[in-house]
Amino acid sequence: MMVIIDQPRRYYCPDDEDHFIKWLYGLPAFQDVRGTPAGLEISFSGPIDRDSMYRLIGLLKRYSINLAPLKALSHPAIEGWLKDKATYWHAEMFGDDAAGK
Repeated sequence: MMVIIDQPRRYYCPDDEDHFIKWLYGLPAFQDVRGTPAGLEISFSGPIDRDSMYRLIGLLKRYSINLAPLKALSHPAIEGWLKDKATYWHAEMFGDDAAGK
């Protein structure tokens, strides 16, 4: 499974970029990351688990990165939780297609 996200717009201190990358590498389902002209391509070892997704959402929110690309990582095992309208990420991630499209 793979997703392309925006690069962080700004790092606020010399170690900030290192911390961002270390957090990515710390995701349980993380496999690889590479920079592309479209953004950061992040690969996961199979369908992303709930813990990894939750951490990834938190990381992207911390760095003000658009959450919408993450909806492509949804799958039946996490879909109910991920699409819960009560979550803080729901509107940003699903926008108008929140009905389950």
